[in-house]
Amino acid sequence: MMTCHECGQTMVRDARPVVLIYEGHFITVDLPGWYCACGESVHSSKEMTVSDRALDLLKARAGGLLDANPGQLTLLRDCRADCQQPG
Repeated sequence: MMTCHECGQTMVRDARPVVLIYEGHFITVDLPGWYCACGESVHSSKEMTVSDRALDLLKARAGGLLDANPGQLTLLRDCRADCQQPG
C-alpha cells in the first residue's frame, strides 16, 4: 500500500494507458505504477522502461528509421544483439 504524497489518499497498483507524443508521432502504452484518485502517480525506474522503449520507437519513427510496423523494431533489436556478440 502506498499513500499519495499530494493528497494523502491510498494509492492503487495498476497499469493505465498513457499517450506519448514525439514530433507528431504518438503511441499509447499501459504504464504500470501506483495511481491515486487525485491524478498523481508514482513509477519505479523499472516501470518507466515501458515508456522509455515506446519513446525510443517514436524517435526512430520520427527520424525515418522505422515505418509503422512494430516487427521492424524486433528485427533491429535482434540484429543489434547478434552484431554485438564476439566472433
